[in-house]
Amino acid sequence: MTSSAWADALLVAALLAPLAAVVLAVAVALPNADRRWTTGGCALAAAGSVVLLVAGQHPRVSRLAPDDLALSAAAGAALLAVGVRASARTPVVAAMVTVVLCGIASGVPGQPSAVGPVLAVAASVVLLTLTRDAGRLTIAALSIGVVVAAAGVRSGGDRGAAAVIVGATLVAIAASVSPRRPVTVILPLALLLGLHAAPQLTGTSSARWLAVALGVAGAALALVPRIVPRCA
Repeated sequence: MTSSAWADALLVAALLAPLAAVVLAVAVALPNADRRWTTGGCALAAAGSVVLLVAGQHPRVSRLAPDDLALSAAAGAALLAVGVRASARTPVVAAMVTVVLCGIASGVPGQPSAVGPVLAVAASVVLLTLTRDAGRLTIAALSIGVVVAAAGVRSGGDRGAAAVIVGATLVAIAASVSPRRPVTVILPLALLLGLHAAPQLTGTSSARWLAVALGVAGAALALVPRIVPRCA
């Protein structure tokens, strides 16, 4: 793994850029309609992640050590925040991006953290409620997913990994149904959490049962929009 002082500094800058937008907005007393600071902070975070990824750098700062997959997820989360509709691109969204990026980058070289992403999703759900831009059903689904994933991390083993994947899947589905809304920022974090847990189930019976369950659930979700209008 390649790392250097400038890469470590750039990682810190990328993580803090969205949060710095919140501080500037409060310090300068910007009106709520001014979204430029939030957009700029998230854009800088995305640019920093992309530079680290392209340069082949794997920075390490304290308990933050993102690999290539994590850097890709970080860039995706920041870009999704930039793509949030202007009326919802508030400083709270910028704070949520910083939380998500820290969760994505948490871990040590060669051993990504499972606890960090779960805590980041939980904190993001709390911040999401402050935006008042997500429905109750979405918040409930995200909360259930966090609880299931946290239970899986705590129990460990094959069943624990399966629970983490189920929780991450529920969070990903809830985060993806509302495009251009703040909730979409959580999507890369949920996908990353599931990808980190998946290798633990390779070749086990739990993996086969989980694959069948997720396949059936996916088919059911795909059929619901076609069935419901006909029944209405």
